[in-house]
Amino acid sequence: MIKEIVVIILLLFGANSYSQESKFEIPNHEMWSKNFKFQPKHFTGTSPDTINPHNCYVAKRIKTYLPKVTLEELHFYIITYFNGDSSWLKGSWENKFQDYAIVIFDITEIAARKIRRDFSGYLSKDTDYKLTIAYLNQLFEKYVYEAETALEMFDLESNYGESNKVIRKWKKNTLVELKKLRPYSNPLIVVRRDFPKEYIDK
Repeated sequence: MIKEIVVIILLLFGANSYSQESKFEIPNHEMWSKNFKFQPKHFTGTSPDTINPHNCYVAKRIKTYLPKVTLEELHFYIITYFNGDSSWLKGSWENKFQDYAIVIFDITEIAARKIRRDFSGYLSKDTDYKLTIAYLNQLFEKYVYEAETALEMFDLESNYGESNKVIRKWKKNTLVELKKLRPYSNPLIVVRRDFPKEYIDK
């Protein structure tokens, strides 16, 4: 799962470079939303020929965009995506995959919210914003690892989605965690910078 949750930093300068969220839409990708409902049509990938314990595979990732850099602030968009092209569903599972897929997507969004929380709480004193990005990437990797561990545990406990009882327990727990992190549900966050203004970014 390490390669599934990645950070891509795009330096997109310009006054209107981040004014419309639609610029972050990717074909056959869905942004995380509490109202998003998984349907069989969303799973357009093909299951591997080799033996695989999954009846439902949910490809997801967290992307980080840096659309604006000023002497006072760094603006980030941190967005959780579902990738339908890389996700697949076995026919026997078409009537029972929704809650399993939702828990996986929610675990990923929980990690994204923790990243937003820590990013927004950080005060950068670096004159070169690239040093700040290097530090923030360490925070990112911390929560990537935490999400990977949780996803592996969920699969083991639920026997890859076969136990409805376990899925219900995880679904309840993830909803509680999402509620706690609701202040960080907005993909846009700002990292403040504080250093002597005679210095400028190189």
